[in-house]
Amino acid sequence: MKKFIVTIAAVLTLVASALPAMFASANEAGPLESVAISPAPALVAANGIQQFTAVARNAGGHAVSNVTYNWSVVAGGGTINATSGLFTAGNDTGTFNGTIQVTAAQGNVTLTANATVIVAVPGQLVSLEVHPEAVTLPVNGTQQFTAVAKDAF
Repeated sequence: MKKFIVTIAAVLTLVASALPAMFASANEAGPLESVAISPAPALVAANGIQQFTAVARNAGGHAVSNVTYNWSVVAGGGTINATSGLFTAGNDTGTFNGTIQVTAAQGNVTLTANATVIVAVPGQLVSLEVHPEAVTLPVNGTQQFTAVAKDAF
């Protein structure tokens, strides 16, 4: 009986140690099924910058980690770093439909996704914030304030 209990304990230990690896491979392994860009769409000020990210997923909807991404601009609006996804808007304003493109590759599977960019000129002042909002000072005390002016962006 003692040998039987030891055998069961050994089997349970082996199964328990294998479970995390089994679930990790189901969650992180491919094959690559879809890729999505964020943000989509993106509102960017003329000559402004926007960081794009991509997430590849397997058929179960879990993020896949062993994917190579390549970024490009296909319909104007600015430029993008091919490896980092950092977009720099140009001077021309407008809506650039599907202009940001990412190609996700895993082994022999390659997928693409696109995102629209809206490049606009920053508008008029819509709010002004002063920080800190409230402060209590002793007589002859000093306090540094900062102001932040914001437009619709």
